[in-house]
Amino acid sequence: MLFSKVFKKSFFSLIVTLLFVGMISPAYSSAETVDSNSVENGLPMETINLADKYITVTNNKFVITDSEELKNEIGEKEFNIVENLVKENNELLKENWNPNIVKQGNKFTESVQNEASGQFTVQAVNASQYIDVDYTWWGMQVYFSSSAITDLNDFLAINGIVGGLGAADGIKSFLAKNGYKVTSKALGPVALFSGGVSWAMSKVDKGNGVNLNCVLYVPATITAA
Repeated sequence: MLFSKVFKKSFFSLIVTLLFVGMISPAYSSAETVDSNSVENGLPMETINLADKYITVTNNKFVITDSEELKNEIGEKEFNIVENLVKENNELLKENWNPNIVKQGNKFTESVQNEASGQFTVQAVNASQYIDVDYTWWGMQVYFSSSAITDLNDFLAINGIVGGLGAADGIKSFLAKNGYKVTSKALGPVALFSGGVSWAMSKVDKGNGVNLNCVLYVPATITAA
């Protein structure tokens, strides 16, 4: 059951108040961080795009095809980050594996329910879906439609989730409610957005939903779909 407009307005006002009194992480202190199209404070999107050429999928695992060439191109420091991300995300994929996850190019996509036909279909993150999940070598990308963002706000409000690790656990529970098993490791960076994560999604959403980019070792980012 969705909350009334009056309550929802009050809840959003509470979140805004928390932002101003400093109960939210500095990682969310500016709209520029949330609206960014790059992975903040760790691995630039430019590096991710360069590394993509050297990472493939073999036997349901992410594999670096030419380590030395990649290291020469991006430098040893960023290569070590890439190498660790590949290792950790292989573990993440293994922990979350289920029959609905399939290889698609250089990533894995979890099949989603097609409400029109009632059949499961396999596809990449798609703005026509309610929620969709992609597993990549750098982390996990969860697409939330505008309606899913509204439902998430209500879910967090009903359960009294307003900050810290509770935000990550709340999103994990919300995804589980919709049939997605997601490890805490994947959603750990979400806690850096504190209680403002759902508010941030609403702010970034332009009517087509948002992508929640969960990158291990660095803060998650929220980008418009």
